[in-house]
Amino acid sequence: MPNSSNFLFINTHNNVDKIGDTWDAARVFPDVPMDKMETNSMSKTTSMLFHRPGGWQNVENAIPAEQFKFLNMIYHQSSNPSGLIEAENKHWGPFIRSAMDKKLTKQVARGNASVISPVDPDMKFNTVSYDLYPSLHETLLQTWDESLQVPEGMSEIGELENGPRMSVEYRIVHAVSANQ
Repeated sequence: MPNSSNFLFINTHNNVDKIGDTWDAARVFPDVPMDKMETNSMSKTTSMLFHRPGGWQNVENAIPAEQFKFLNMIYHQSSNPSGLIEAENKHWGPFIRSAMDKKLTKQVARGNASVISPVDPDMKFNTVSYDLYPSLHETLLQTWDESLQVPEGMSEIGELENGPRMSVEYRIVHAVSANQ
């Protein structure tokens, strides 16, 4: 997209007031050295978005460093952001988790979140969902097993969206997880 970011860093924090404490590698990731997760030297920060996590599903026994290779970031505008997150978690989350575990899709994880900052009338989205895949091919041309049927409740999700979705694909160059 024109004038958009070349790099996207996603960092998860349990307490936004302690963001600086996150990079205490000895405390947060005792078995991962700081030089394996530091991101400041890779690019210049041009903008920051703060999201409130809404839900997360991944394949059973996921190994992020091996399986999370590409990310499809999907931006939504909703008349009721928390309602959209709830509807996705109620209808889409269990469906996609089951499909991933049964290997009926190549998707390996998905999550969603509401945008808490910045808030601006010109912003074209107030929630995001993120789908993770092992290959660029699957990220761009998601394949589904023919036996899969769209879950009930998708119309509820559609009714809560009041604008077209936008999506951007990113290659994941490094994943660090507490369960690795």
